[in-house]
Amino acid sequence: MKESPSVVMDYPAVTVVLCTYNGERFIDQQLYSIRNQSYKKIVILITDDASTDGTWEKLNAHAAADPRIQLYQNKNNLGYNQNFSQACARVTTPLLAFADQDDLWHEEKIERLVKALDKKLPLIYCNSRSFTGDTPLTTLPKSLYQRFEGSNILQLSLFNTVNGHAILAQTDFIKKIQPFPVHLFYDWYIAGKAALEGGVQYLPELLVYQRMHTSNASVFGERAGEKKTKLLHMAAVRANCIAFAETPGITSKSLLLLQEWIARLDQLIEKRKPWPSFIFMMRHRADLFFYKKRKIGWPSHFKHAIRLLQTYLKHN
Repeated sequence: MKESPSVVMDYPAVTVVLCTYNGERFIDQQLYSIRNQSYKKIVILITDDASTDGTWEKLNAHAAADPRIQLYQNKNNLGYNQNFSQACARVTTPLLAFADQDDLWHEEKIERLVKALDKKLPLIYCNSRSFTGDTPLTTLPKSLYQRFEGSNILQLSLFNTVNGHAILAQTDFIKKIQPFPVHLFYDWYIAGKAALEGGVQYLPELLVYQRMHTSNASVFGERAGEKKTKLLHMAAVRANCIAFAETPGITSKSLLLLQEWIARLDQLIEKRKPWPSFIFMMRHRADLFFYKKRKIGWPSHFKHAIRLLQTYLKHN
């Protein structure tokens, strides 16, 4: 149901932060899905990371047709994280949302997130589903992951379910935690900081369709279709936990848990001793493996912990 203009005006403005790089193939579809949002009180801030294809020309065409678009281009390629970080620094509205160049948004994505947001919390995020091809008709099976919500930092210390393309955040919070570290997944970093600074809110509605194709990129430069071993590397997990532990005002309980987990990871990474990490994972398995929906319990957690450690040792 569409809101009347007078009702919509009572809600805060939102900046959609869209970062592009060589995205000419799908950028039109994504921009149309953003420009056609039911929530009209939006700014569309686009920063192109020195594209070498026809992306910049397409962006200029959209900017000429829609005065809500603010367009910037980097002189040099900054990379995934720093492009988003630089773009967020330009935001002046109370709220911001992240957008990837390849995806498609439900027409009421922003409206539903804004209405559901608890103003006391740093961010809210919605459900998303991957698809292949040109339309979400080829949506892949529903994820088996349970989504994170709340402030338990241990639940974000091994795996992250808070996808950047699904986030609506308080701009003041995002600017407080900038710049985004170059070597971390920006959305995992944001989620952990939000958990420690009030909590993360989850809206269980499917509002983003994430297009999967052979040129999908991440902070590590991986591509869809390749085995994403970086997600399984305990070194990446350790780097996230160090960033979380440095959060001002972190509770002593959360800090002690993170410090213990980091110490166990140090033994794995520096001395290739997996058992301390394994013991920690099994002791805190309910939190570290919270995202697994299977009801088998500890046998599943045992198997998953062994697989994670084996993958790390194999690739390092």
